[in-house]
Amino acid sequence: MDVFWGADFLVTSRLDTTAAGATIYASLGAEPRINIARNVRYSEREEGLLSGHTIHEEDIRIDVESRMPNAVKMEIIERVPVTDDKK
Repeated sequence: MDVFWGADFLVTSRLDTTAAGATIYASLGAEPRINIARNVRYSEREEGLLSGHTIHEEDIRIDVESRMPNAVKMEIIERVPVTDDKK
């Protein structure tokens, strides 16, 4: 699928075969008027007098700035790392 805004070419996207009346989903890329920044701050500290554990922390901040003329509904998904390592 080729997408145009007036005479201006915007993007090409894959369009899967869809049954009549079904919903079509097309990836058109990021909206250039919405800026998203994922900022991570890492810290490490020692804890415990005798056992000496090292605590690793991550502070994640997601900043969103919209220059759209109207309100925009967004969903921001962040993956949470999980480990089986007891250390």
